[in-house]
Amino acid sequence: MNVLLISPFFPPDLTVGAVRMGSLARFLTSRDVELTVLKEKNLLVPERVQGVSYIELDSASGFSSLSVFFAKQSQYRKAVKKLLSEQDFDCALMSGGPFYTFCLASVFKAKDIPFIVDYRDPWLFDVRESRSFISRLSQFVKT
Repeated sequence: MNVLLISPFFPPDLTVGAVRMGSLARFLTSRDVELTVLKEKNLLVPERVQGVSYIELDSASGFSSLSVFFAKQSQYRKAVKKLLSEQDFDCALMSGGPFYTFCLASVFKAKDIPFIVDYRDPWLFDVRESRSFISRLSQFVKT
């Protein structure tokens, strides 16, 4: 099986998402899965998981800027389209946040490639603290 793993953060990054995806990569390769990882370049000495092919993208700085979000989204879309024209994949896995990789679902859907979107942090935006959200929600809840 040939799998494309898209995870902007991947070892040697030490974020939870990077460590988690590195662990998944080691597990998949131990099961004879051919794995290609699309990630952002890291200036640290790269940790390489044995049996994994890497494609690294230059990264723009910052997370809060909407323009950076769309630039990264476009960068990943172009990279994936190029990769799919050169190689066949049985499935794809996108991990986020950051969530700019999730737009790639439409690319895989158009090519009929099964994909998994790993939304690993559903509490990133804590809506419990938003009173306006709760008051709007309460109009739909009957007690």
